[in-house]
Amino acid sequence: MLDKAGLQPFIDFTLSAEDVSRPKPYPDMYAAAISRLGVEASECLIVEDNENGIKAALASGAHLMRVFSVTEVNYQQVKERIGYIEQGKAAEVTL
Repeated sequence: MLDKAGLQPFIDFTLSAEDVSRPKPYPDMYAAAISRLGVEASECLIVEDNENGIKAALASGAHLMRVFSVTEVNYQQVKERIGYIEQGKAAEVTL
């Protein structure tokens, strides 16, 4: 799908449930990605749309951008969310 969408050149790596011992809602996949990127969880923004993914993202210690539709995932929305995080206004997410 990444090839068909023309996105593969922009992707450094991919992870799936087969790459970790415990799938979502455990944070293992996000912890592996954060480690592979060589950054701290507090430096990451995870975009998620489902309950198990949201639980995993929050458990990873990263910031979360909860979305309900693919149309919400755009440059402006991500930039706005990062701005809130940088200002210390990261909203709590409840499930």
